Amino acid sequence: SLRTFATTETFQAFALTFCLAIVGHLLAQEARSSAQLQSSRSAAEAVSNILDRLCDAVVTLDSQCVIMKPAQRLGSLLGTSTSAQLEGFDVRGRMPPEDAEML
Repeated sequence: SLRTFATTETFQAFALTFCLAIVGHLLAQEARSSAQLQSSRSAAEAVSNILDRLCDAVVTLDSQCVIMKPAQRLGSLLGTSTSAQLEGFDVRGRMPPEDAEML
């Protein structure tokens, strides 16, 4: 009957609209997250550039205070042959114990 057809079509239109609204919301949320991530990366890069200009050497440490990336300027200051030798180096092992505890 015409009434059943109209009810079915109305329900399908409502379901489709609902699904599209959810997809739209998820896409907007993803776009916001992506913009925030890009903003965070830009801020981190800006801070890194400032530190590079102000400091003799800048290193990237993990949560255990181990050098994560080659540190060419630190290697030059310490007289090592290559900056890659410092990658994986535990910074706390070369400090007085009371300073290492603070880190």
